[in-house]
Amino acid sequence: MLVTERPAVPARLRGYDLRSVASDLWRVVRSDGRVVGHLAACAGGTFEARRFHAGRGRFVTVGTFCRIEEAVEALHHSA
Repeated sequence: MLVTERPAVPARLRGYDLRSVASDLWRVVRSDGRVVGHLAACAGGTFEARRFHAGRGRFVTVGTFCRIEEAVEALHHSA
């Protein structure tokens, strides 16, 4: 997946920290330190929310969103 520019990502968003993992990937961490998932920047300026699924041993996509806030909200409600 090719991302031509890195989107502006707020350091703190609705009680969650976004920690850079790569130029187009962020770890979403709750204020208590618990990791809730990842956000990946996709072509077209969208963001893919991913949550780790222990039974499958990999990340699964929760959805693709136009705004970072929506992607974080989806991770919040997918627990």
